Amino acid sequence: KKAARRYLKKGKRDIHEADIKHLKAAERTYLELAKLQKAVVVECVVKGQLLTPSEIHNKIIKIIKNQKL
Repeated sequence: KKAARRYLKKGKRDIHEADIKHLKAAERTYLELAKLQKAVVVECVVKGQLLTPSEIHNKIIKIIKNQKL
């Protein structure tokens, strides 16, 4: 639901967004780095549905509140 991007001409996705192999490789790399850094990964998709910004926000707030500083 992004705003129109002129550089895409009539398409909706750029070359990276349209390449599922690239997206999967990027996800694997991100998850490996997150694991190495012991970072919290916020799952934004549940049962194949993207959560709303409000739901994602609430998950982040809950994680922050549960962190021991």
